[in-house]
Amino acid sequence: MKINDTFCGSRFKSMLFTASVSACVEIANVLVDKVVSAQVLGEKALAAVSMFTPMFSFVFFVSAIVMVGSRVCYSIEIGRLCRVRANGFFGQGLILSTVIGLALLALFFMARVAILNFVGVDPDLGNYVNEFYRYFVWVAFAIPVNCFLQQMVYADGDVKICNASYTVLLGSNAALSFLLGRQMGMEGIALGTLLANVLSTLVLAVHFFKKTNTLKFIWHVTARDSASVVRFRSEER
Repeated sequence: MKINDTFCGSRFKSMLFTASVSACVEIANVLVDKVVSAQVLGEKALAAVSMFTPMFSFVFFVSAIVMVGSRVCYSIEIGRLCRVRANGFFGQGLILSTVIGLALLALFFMARVAILNFVGVDPDLGNYVNEFYRYFVWVAFAIPVNCFLQQMVYADGDVKICNASYTVLLGSNAALSFLLGRQMGMEGIALGTLLANVLSTLVLAVHFFKKTNTLKFIWHVTARDSASVVRFRSEER
């Protein structure tokens, strides 16, 4: 009993730590962009990246609707021993996250002028903002899928892979943004952020090749289950 209690306590602490990290990693990732832009390109670059903060927040908010609700619904079905239903929520969440990513990509691409006018870009920062925006639209596509997989791999109990993905996300963003920023300016910083999300997603994909993986993709999308995802996301808040 003591051995089991010790194992469970250690497991609980590990998952609690990962949950705490997940709550701030995306904010920290935006902070990395700000720090790197200021160090590499100066104050104007920092001001330009800061203007994207509301857009990043919007992307995270939309992503959270699917990723949190799907994790809750998945966990409920696992508790009921309904493995097929649970994997249905996983499949649905992955599909919806991809659709949301494509929708955000289309929105930021087609409504570029309107969005920048709404934000109120200073003419002195115009070039910096436009350069960063070229890859930001693709970052908006990558974030929902990455965030969703982080939540689901966590729900499947693989905290090591989750922590590794967070480390890769922040570390590679800092390194790539710094290196590419010196070569390409603001475009390089945005490209570094995009590549960091891709690398983080690849790390998460390692989980699906493990014997301990229980996440199985099932093509499943229904209005009822989508509504459940949104409802449980609201209750989580």
